Amino acid sequence: MGRHARVSSLIEWSNGFWYYRLPGMKGYKSTGTRDHHEAVLFTQGKMKSAELLGPRRAPLLKEYSADFFVWDRCPHCRKLREEGRQITRRYAHGQRLLLDKYLLTDRIADKPLSSITRADVLEFRSRLAQLLGSKVNTANKALAVLKTLLKEALFREDIARDPTAGVGNLKEDRAEAGIFTADELRALFPVVGLGPWKNIQDKTVFLVAASTGMRRGEILALRWRHVDFERELVNVDEAWKGREETGTPKWGHRRVVPLPDVAAAALRDLWERRDPKLAGSDCLVFCYIDGSRLGETWWAKAFAGAMKKAGIDTRTRRIKPHSFRHTVATLRRDAGEDPAKIRAALGWTNERTQDGYTHFDAGMLRWGAIDEIWK
Repeated sequence: MGRHARVSSLIEWSNGFWYYRLPGMKGYKSTGTRDHHEAVLFTQGKMKSAELLGPRRAPLLKEYSADFFVWDRCPHCRKLREEGRQITRRYAHGQRLLLDKYLLTDRIADKPLSSITRADVLEFRSRLAQLLGSKVNTANKALAVLKTLLKEALFREDIARDPTAGVGNLKEDRAEAGIFTADELRALFPVVGLGPWKNIQDKTVFLVAASTGMRRGEILALRWRHVDFERELVNVDEAWKGREETGTPKWGHRRVVPLPDVAAAALRDLWERRDPKLAGSDCLVFCYIDGSRLGETWWAKAFAGAMKKAGIDTRTRRIKPHSFRHTVATLRRDAGEDPAKIRAALGWTNERTQDGYTHFDAGMLRWGAIDEIWK
């Protein structure tokens, strides 16, 4: 029996029907029966047919990738969701855009999937570098899409080896975000008055960022039920992943973040000023007057306006909203605080450090170095 007549797999899905897949097939097809014995007989018939028809033509990369990162059809996305791993529609959409723009327009897309070599991948990387020039991050993201696709093909046994193994990313000279000084933080967020901000909400949004180091998506997804005024902490359970999509924070790591005194007082003041219709437990802490969410464009414009009014040179110093997070980490580190506690409060986690800080409670993570700035 020829290689192409062997059964790759026969599985029973949740609907009770048995599905089969032969080598060269992109996905599974139904046998039309719930009985295992009948499914085997059906598949044997397909095997014989395949043997009579001879070897299947290996799909081209562009054919194999037709369903990848299309949310309702992507085998990779479906696998991750079924395994309970974090993946969002926004991520899938972004990956599909990269696939369409950089992979399917490149000559590698016309190669048979099974014939792609490491040399082909390296040449694709070189073409990306030439096409995108200084946009190294974009080139590496496009390369990552190809790696994901081929690794998935290997996992599903549609190819015999991974031609991306050992192929690294293009070198990227990424300048780190600059940080604010303690004097600048006091000037940006005076205890009395708005400082350079347009209104109390703008000031409070960025004060939370500057004093806790929380990420943008986490702050804009905060609801009043996440804020514990009695214990002065917030439960970071959600983050915006797309325009209308929320999920767990980055790396899937929920955490508790203590509120420095200045942030707790500002949030309490905002809550007391809020229209009662927008002060319910499920209402967003930061929102428009109709209760709808603030977005990334609002965030960028509000920050840029305040920095300009405050006379802070964001371009030369590489200052951006994420600089608040870098600043918190730096101030806490320079104050000699336990690095594991800093990671716990900021939500940095990986396999080497996660077990080392999960035992900290909120009281142990208090922001001594940050509280000192506004005393």
